[in-house]
This record gives sequence, structure tokens and C-alpha cells, in this order.
Amino acid sequence: MCVASRLHRMSELHMLYVTDDQGRLMGVLTPRALIAAPRDMRLSHIMGPVQLIKIRADVDQEEAAKVFSKYKLLAAPVVDSDNRLLGVLTVDDILHVISQEATEDIAKMAGTTAEELEDASASRVARLRMPWLVTTCIAEVVVGAIVHRFEATLAQAVALASFMPLIAAMGGNVGTQSSTLCVRGLATGHLVLKDWKRVTIREFLAGLYMGAGYGVFVGLITAAVHSARFGWAFPVVVATAVLLSMTVASTLGAVQPFLLTRFRMDPAVAVGPLVSTMTDLMSVTAYLSLATLALSLGWLTR
Repeated sequence: MCVASRLHRMSELHMLYVTDDQGRLMGVLTPRALIAAPRDMRLSHIMGPVQLIKIRADVDQEEAAKVFSKYKLLAAPVVDSDNRLLGVLTVDDILHVISQEATEDIAKMAGTTAEELEDASASRVARLRMPWLVTTCIAEVVVGAIVHRFEATLAQAVALASFMPLIAAMGGNVGTQSSTLCVRGLATGHLVLKDWKRVTIREFLAGLYMGAGYGVFVGLITAAVHSARFGWAFPVVVATAVLLSMTVASTLGAVQPFLLTRFRMDPAVAVGPLVSTMTDLMSVTAYLSLATLALSLGWLTR
């Protein structure tokens, strides 16, 4: 083989790993560094350390994918418990793993499995999905009980009911966005448990900003349609409920994945139903409580 051909094949390598006589990993160097080094220079003088990028052979493939994603690696050595080099993982090898793990996480958040996304009968699809809908079903029954508790309030201002779906939906959408970002961040290793406070504060402020913006928007529409009949308090109640719903939902969407991870539960499975149901409970309760208060104080005309 000619020199040019050898150099071309060497340039296709991501990294070269140096071992001792026992096969234990000692260091790493790039083909470029090897080619550029003087012929009489020892490898120990040009190789770099590999302490941060070693992957144990018994590590789960998802953990290996996190290492590649976190450190933007092109290749990483695989070693055993005695630090002996067993092989090399490249970014091409890990791409399939990342895609597979992402598919599994998305399927879990939908309350199903990756296999269902490919091929499953209708009955199997139903069996896989139904258990994860139990929480939502029970919570919505509780929401119904809460609405019944405020029946007198709704009877005095029936228009209040028309905004309940909007308030719950806005909170649910924001909570889903927040939880999806956090679940994905934890799955890829971009977020760790100690980041919970920073992420929670960020999502709380984001929810507050969005809630204020949409609250004003919805409040103005409500004022244009209903203020002549129900007075100024009606749009204020609706706008405040939107603000509270979106702020609380965004905060819950950030906190819950970290809590579930802390207690060794898979957030991709549980966070969706939890965020949506808790958001519905809290937003409807806050909305109708504010309306009841406004009615009792005489601010909301009938």
C-alpha cells in the first residue's frame, strides 16, 4: 500500500488509543498529531489523557449516548473494570442508540411503547395506553366534583363556564412544553439533578411572562364581549386565572421530572398525566375561587 493511501485511511480514524503491554489504556492521540510529530518522539510525549472520556463496557447504552452528547465526542474508548481497552465507540455507532432512546422516551410520554409505534393490533394498543389514562380519568372526575361545588357561582354568571376550557388548555400546553424540555434534558444528560433550582426558576419566570401576556390578551377580549354585562371584574378574573394557570403549569412541568428522577421513577412515563391533571385541578379551582370572591364582594355584577 502506498504512503498516500495509508495516510488517507489514517485520516478517516477519529482517535488512536495507546495501551501498555497488558492492554490497559494509557492515552489518546489524533492521527494528525501522530503524523506531525518527529519520528524519534515517544508516544507518551504526544498522547493526551483519557480519564474523562472512557466508557465502561457494562454501562447502559443510554449512558454512553449521554457521554457522547454532553462532550460532543466523535469517538470514545470502551474499557473493562481493569482499564483494559476492549474496543472503540464512534459517533456513527451511537447515533442509532440516540435515535432509539429518543423514540422510547417519546413513546413513554404518550403512554405507550416504541414497539407500538411500529406495529401493534388495536387491542394491544388499547391495553398499553389504558393504564396511563387512569390518572387522568380520576383527576377529571375530581375536576367535575370541583365544578359541581361551584355550581352556585356558575349559576350567577353562566359566562364563566365558557372560559374554563381555555384556561385549562393554556396551562396544559405550557406544562407540556416545560416538562418535555426537562425530560429530554435529563435523558440526554444536558440536565442533572442539581440543576433543578435553576431550571425551576427559569420556567417559573417564563410561565409568568407568558401568563401575563396571554392574560392581558384574553382579558381584553373578555372585556370587549362581557364587561358591559358583568362589569370590570369579569375580565380581571379571567386574565388572572390565565396568569396563574400558565405560571403554575410551567413550574410544575419543570419540577416534576426532577422529583421523579430523584425517586428513581421514569419521568417520561409519568410526567405527562401528572402535569395535565394537576394543572386542570389547580387552574379550575383558582378560577372559580376568584369568581366566587368577586361575586361575594359585589365586584362581579349578575
